[in-house]
Amino acid sequence: RDRLRSRGLGDVYKIQPLKIALFCLLFAAVVAVLAVLGVRYYTVPNGKEGEMLNPGGTALTVGETKVSLGAYNYYYSRIVQNYLNYANYGYYDLDSTKDYSKQYVTNSDGEKITWLQMFKDKTVDQIQYVTSYYEAGQAAGITLTADQKKSIKEQMDSLKSSASEANQSLDDYIEKEFGDYCTAATLETVQEQAYIAENYYRHTLTRSNISDAEYNAFYKEHSKDYYNCAFAFIAVSYTHLRAHETGAY
Repeated sequence: RDRLRSRGLGDVYKIQPLKIALFCLLFAAVVAVLAVLGVRYYTVPNGKEGEMLNPGGTALTVGETKVSLGAYNYYYSRIVQNYLNYANYGYYDLDSTKDYSKQYVTNSDGEKITWLQMFKDKTVDQIQYVTSYYEAGQAAGITLTADQKKSIKEQMDSLKSSASEANQSLDDYIEKEFGDYCTAATLETVQEQAYIAENYYRHTLTRSNISDAEYNAFYKEHSKDYYNCAFAFIAVSYTHLRAHETGAY
């Protein structure tokens, strides 16, 4: 010990027991919390939304909004279905019967990635896009219109009818259609957030008192969202074109 003290390490015997005691206290606190709330609360999704969403059911957090696994799976399933629809028309080389992690595509950055990674990236992008406008809409006091509330109710009623016809509970039917942990509460939350995001987006575009400085700042922040355009292919036979050019029908 004298040799340790001569090196300035005389308190090593005091420090180490303190660290061990502190670790034991922290461990005991964690055990106590788990005992009260249960391990499942932190590890198993509960299919809830909003304040009832447990840590085990949180897929990601955007701003101040926690996104549930059910919501993530809903967005994911819609994006996959959208790409499959285009693939059916020959726009993409994508086979729904094969593992998406073993099929490849080139993304917008020119990188070769798996379709699985593409779907995950698009899902997160879409969630971030909607949620950012949703939070901005909430801050601005944007609410649902009467027609939007009616639309959500009609869609949920339609799902209830379909679930009844399939002899399933509503949540079981929705989970089968849209992904694990996706429930009626999830669909209502997703639709409400999407409508508020849409309303805020329109609100920001229709304001007549936007200054050039505000406009330029908004465009700079969201410029990547606007570097795209919508287009469609119209298939017209060559013989028809020739007949039109020559006036022969």
